[in-house]
Amino acid sequence: MKQPTPSRIDHGRQLILALALAIATAATAFSDNAIVDEPLGARYSLGMTLWHLGHNAEMITRFHDYVRDAGQSPQTLLSKQQLQPPATMQRILLDPELLDKAQLNGWKVDGDYVTSWAGDAGPAFTLPMRIPRTGTYRLWTRFIRSAGRTGVTYIKIYRDGEESRGPVVQLDEVYADPKPESGPSWDDMLVALPAGDYTIKMGHVTRWWHGGEGHDVRKIDCLYLTNEIWRDPPSDAELAALRASAESAGVQWTASPALPAEDRESWRWWQVRPLSWENAAANPELFALSRMFHKKIIDELAQKKYSESAVPDYRAPERQVVFNETWNMVANPVRAQRQINVLRDDVSTEPVQYNWAWRQIAPSVKGN
Repeated sequence: MKQPTPSRIDHGRQLILALALAIATAATAFSDNAIVDEPLGARYSLGMTLWHLGHNAEMITRFHDYVRDAGQSPQTLLSKQQLQPPATMQRILLDPELLDKAQLNGWKVDGDYVTSWAGDAGPAFTLPMRIPRTGTYRLWTRFIRSAGRTGVTYIKIYRDGEESRGPVVQLDEVYADPKPESGPSWDDMLVALPAGDYTIKMGHVTRWWHGGEGHDVRKIDCLYLTNEIWRDPPSDAELAALRASAESAGVQWTASPALPAEDRESWRWWQVRPLSWENAAANPELFALSRMFHKKIIDELAQKKYSESAVPDYRAPERQVVFNETWNMVANPVRAQRQINVLRDDVSTEPVQYNWAWRQIAPSVKGN
């Protein structure tokens, strides 16, 4: 019986399979020495977008300086209604050590802290929270730090009854960066939350493959939310005053102090934050300033240098992947600048020594 002749498609499939096998073999052979450039994680190297700049207190402060230098102010960028401060503010304190055993899910209570061993990789404790007023809050988390070590802990916030839809704010981490000092420390994030009931989950991120620092026991003291987003974290005295002045509801204390007259200007300035693309149409002038500010930040990062044999931590600002609109390029600022320099070197700016013209041939050929 005559055997069928293989088609070009069959040959193509065989070539693709052979190529895939070769790539897989090479990846296995070099896996011990491979550099994973953009690993998945809580920030997965995408932390320098316009959205992120508008949710980072340090960047918002820098943006305010940029706005001032541009001769702008809250009054020139926002409406009178947007700049009308509320009469009272919100302060919310959560003490995880008051949770029952089921909510702790394997974490232990040690005095005023909840703790978990450095090598744990899974259990998350759940913390109920009620937000009485819709707004943007600065969420501070207090923990105990050991010098030169990390106890990376993620924070996820879920709307009660809507857990299947996933976290309602950007996943973030605390105790993720080693510092030279030990003792109580605060990490913060900005979150936009509608009024309602929520569940906070705090769990482990174990990165044995990442970084040279040691991995520390996690010791979480408390969480503090406030829409006074310009303020520093509360002192021990302020925390004690909040516990004494407000009635507790389970693990939560809530107070609504009046906004002092001297803080009203700070409140107005902190309504001016970098806008993301989703909100561009709502305020084109503020969005234009936001884009120019973002470009300034990225251009500064592009001037940094690093060797591919000593790649910085993927959470470093210069490792954040961004889109370069001019060059239609997706890369971190340093690598993008390298490629831009190569492209520029390949383009001659010298005038050509001849004249040329383009003629379309097809219409001149009979029958076309």
